[in-house]
Amino acid sequence: KIFAVDSKGKARALWDSRDKHVVSLTRDDANHLLAGTSEEAILYRVSTDGKGEAVQDFEAEEVRAIARSGDAITIAVNDFDKTSTPLPFGPPAAKGTKIVLSSGGPPSSAGALPRPGARKSRAALYRLERDGRLEQIFAIPDGYFTSLVVDDKTGDVYASTGTKGRVYRV
Repeated sequence: KIFAVDSKGKARALWDSRDKHVVSLTRDDANHLLAGTSEEAILYRVSTDGKGEAVQDFEAEEVRAIARSGDAITIAVNDFDKTSTPLPFGPPAAKGTKIVLSSGGPPSSAGALPRPGARKSRAALYRLERDGRLEQIFAIPDGYFTSLVVDDKTGDVYASTGTKGRVYRV
């Protein structure tokens, strides 16, 4: 659901996607928002009076991030493997980080270890033009996007991943 909060701090339900989660939200114009959902991966255009319409239905699991620049919308879409089983949870993590120094070579890093519950995934960036044209502009075969921003001056897209902490410039 999307909630609206008035100037006095009172919240009211504005719109219900009927999907599991609304995971991304940005302003489209003065009277509309763009909302991306998780589980069904649908991009919606929602008016400030609470009416929503599907703009694009992706064959994926989530529309994780949305950025508007000029007449185009850039969308980060993730698709997680539904057949892989999450890794089992181990013992509770210790508080703090244990740093291990070795006598030679680079230091050990826990960053390369899979996280509990991690699943295989793939992701793509799409550009949606005002006239409805949709184009995939970039993809990663193993990983997922967490956020994106578009440089209004250059048109460059910066997209971050949650897999290896990378930031891509497209």
